[in-house]
Amino acid sequence: MYEIKNQKGSALIIAILVLTVLMILSTAMVSITSSNYKMSHAERRYLSAYYVAEAGVRHQIEHMRTLAEELQQRGHNTDTLVGFFTLFNTRVLSAPLNLGNQGSDPAHAEIVMGPIPSGGNPRRYTFISTGTVGGVTRRIQAEVLIDWVSRTPIAQSIFQKALFTQGDMDLGGSVDITGGAGTNGRQLRIGGNADVKGGTSINMNLPIPAIILPYSTRSTTVLTANNGITTINSSGNFESIDVGATLRFNLDGRNLSIQTETLDLGSNGRIETTGNGTLFLHVTGNRNIKFTGGNINPPLVEGGLSRAIHFVMFVTRNIEIDFGGNFKFSGGLYAPNAELRARGNATSLSGSIIVDTADAGGSVQIHHEVVAPVELLPPGFSTGSPTPPSPRNIFRVISWNEP
Repeated sequence: MYEIKNQKGSALIIAILVLTVLMILSTAMVSITSSNYKMSHAERRYLSAYYVAEAGVRHQIEHMRTLAEELQQRGHNTDTLVGFFTLFNTRVLSAPLNLGNQGSDPAHAEIVMGPIPSGGNPRRYTFISTGTVGGVTRRIQAEVLIDWVSRTPIAQSIFQKALFTQGDMDLGGSVDITGGAGTNGRQLRIGGNADVKGGTSINMNLPIPAIILPYSTRSTTVLTANNGITTINSSGNFESIDVGATLRFNLDGRNLSIQTETLDLGSNGRIETTGNGTLFLHVTGNRNIKFTGGNINPPLVEGGLSRAIHFVMFVTRNIEIDFGGNFKFSGGLYAPNAELRARGNATSLSGSIIVDTADAGGSVQIHHEVVAPVELLPPGFSTGSPTPPSPRNIFRVISWNEP
């Protein structure tokens, strides 16, 4: 048996073999890690692309919902089915939505509307949101239903009275009413030197529609007009309106809807409208209203034409409304749950007043004038809440899926 005595170099061979094995293992580990990273990154892009597409869907749905509700409330050019959908179709958007980066990858959603429906009510609208993240795209298709709701105007037979109440009416002092007085109640008492020209009616059994509010949420914005002339050109929602000088609403052929919880009018305060259109002013708070001076919607110039047709004031709550002093009012007052107290030596009201009960005395003059049509809910909806229910759901999401 031979014995190999010369083993020089064997350690080097063993080391080379070990290094080779380690290099193979390292290469395999790097390959596996790289493959897992790429798979993980691809999966993250795939999921992110879906969430980006979903964000596009939510953005478009909110845009369409807001647009439908806005057009339903505004009134001008949307009082008919054709007018509403014509304006809706011109303003509904197909647009990209840039969402910045998802990790190191840019992300954006592309909204594309489907064929715009041309008839019927309600109408189905479809759109596709394509989300893209780092070259990976996913699509979500959504379908919504838009329902135009016809608004019911208040009965013209109610507006044709200078003063109308649901319950009792008491007239005394030197109250002078031109244009008739009527009530759904059994009591219409006239005493003192009070005079009603145009006749009186009791037990009229006329429906009193509830009030539709332009805004369903409370506001924290305060509108103050205590210096010079403050001009408002658009609809708005406020926590309070405080008028010590002139608050001017520029209608310019539009209908404006203003909502506030409280309304304070100083003795030198003046709320006025300019231009054609109608200002709908909604007062929703629980606090009693007391005006002993100031002007609401008087003629723009002394002795000028009445602007009663351009203004309607709504009061939704069961409160007391107190008019006195030299207060002047021109327009419609629709407060079917409120008690009206009118006193004073120079109180002048023109237009049409609709309240729950009325107690008027002193030298109060109420003169009937034409009041603009008013958008109200059908009977049966409560006005006791600042957020009455919608008569119908004008916007519904029908489907939402990945094609």
